[in-house]
Amino acid sequence: MSATEQEPVDEDEPVAATQVVEFRLGDDICAINIDQVDSIVEVKRVTRIPRTSDSIEGVMDLRGETTAIIDPKRFLSVDSDERGREFSS
Repeated sequence: MSATEQEPVDEDEPVAATQVVEFRLGDDICAINIDQVDSIVEVKRVTRIPRTSDSIEGVMDLRGETTAIIDPKRFLSVDSDERGREFSS
């Protein structure tokens, strides 16, 4: 079967639902499969790290582990007029 052909759909067969986490990135609405998400947490306190990439906001303690906080707009070079949440040091 070629990439442009589609298999016929059996309307009597149940379709498995895919769960996703949806988020806005610039002007786009994006989604990622929930199986690829470890957790969603509110960012409390971010410690900035000098001389790192612009896309790295810093690190935070998440359940006893140091976790990097990355700005996806900067990491993926997404233009946006919206300002993101600012973190205090």
